[in-house]
Amino acid sequence: MHLRGAAAEARAWISVLQGGDGIAERSAAKIGAEVRSGDVVQLGEQSNAQIYFTDSSVVALRPETEFRIRDYAFQAQQPETGHAFFNLIKGGMRTVTGLIGRRNRESYSVDTPVATIEHTRHSLRPRA
Repeated sequence: MHLRGAAAEARAWISVLQGGDGIAERSAAKIGAEVRSGDVVQLGEQSNAQIYFTDSSVVALRPETEFRIRDYAFQAQQPETGHAFFNLIKGGMRTVTGLIGRRNRESYSVDTPVATIEHTRHSLRPRA
């Protein structure tokens, strides 16, 4: 999974809080940075980012967003075993699912503070 994004000013930043298992390390994200299950991608006030996943799904994040990759697994040789579970903690996003969501909708979800959305294409923003 690779990250692409733009952060042009002091109020524009993208960071990745890496780690599960109770250990976390924050790092400034760069174009092409790898993100993994358990990571939280955080965007500043004037930033945006796109995450490209190995099943060809794309997640586009809006400014001031926090997005957790709760659990993601995909193997091209066994696409039916893949799954993608995310949390939109705050902010806004747009996503187009890849092979995981197209083959098995129960294996793809985005949880938000107000609802869980499970569709092939959707755009959402949780209420504050």
